[in-house]
Amino acid sequence: NYPEPTEQGLDKIELIRTLLGRDPPQAVLPGPAELTLGSTGLSGGLPFVVSNDALGQVFTPVRRVERAGRHVAIYGYLTPTAVYQGHEDFRLRAVDTALLADLRTRLAAAGDDAALLLFRGDDAELRAFVQAGLFDLIVAGNPSADELHQVTERQLGPAPIPQVPTKGQGVLRLVLPLPARGRPGV
Repeated sequence: NYPEPTEQGLDKIELIRTLLGRDPPQAVLPGPAELTLGSTGLSGGLPFVVSNDALGQVFTPVRRVERAGRHVAIYGYLTPTAVYQGHEDFRLRAVDTALLADLRTRLAAAGDDAALLLFRGDDAELRAFVQAGLFDLIVAGNPSADELHQVTERQLGPAPIPQVPTKGQGVLRLVLPLPARGRPGV
């Protein structure tokens, strides 16, 4: 893990893409490393999702999957503080009442059976999403730099929030119990 892109990092990206090609994910929240690499980090056919891009030119704001006839929407939130904001192609919005209202409107209009948020940000931002109650499940990125002490959940509300292993050292598979058809209250 180096602060600037390296040949080793580019090789690692290619290896990860090859492995993901064998068992493709439904959605991927890009991180600061992919964004630092620009088009190199964002190319390769991965299903990136970022719902708080104000310009809406680079990222898909929502990915939808169908399981057993049920529709699940996958959204992504990437904190603006995690990336350099001088890019001309995207501008990340911080979580605030306007973003939450926008997401609430999108969720209500879509009529999906369930909604999932892939999240990367700090505890205050995560708490805002938890308190808004917009998503059936939030999966948080891991803020820890300690690779020897893996913490796979955060507790910010009544239920623990699953958290991916630090620095991608593992695979996270979750089963999302779908609520009754429709999403009342969104």
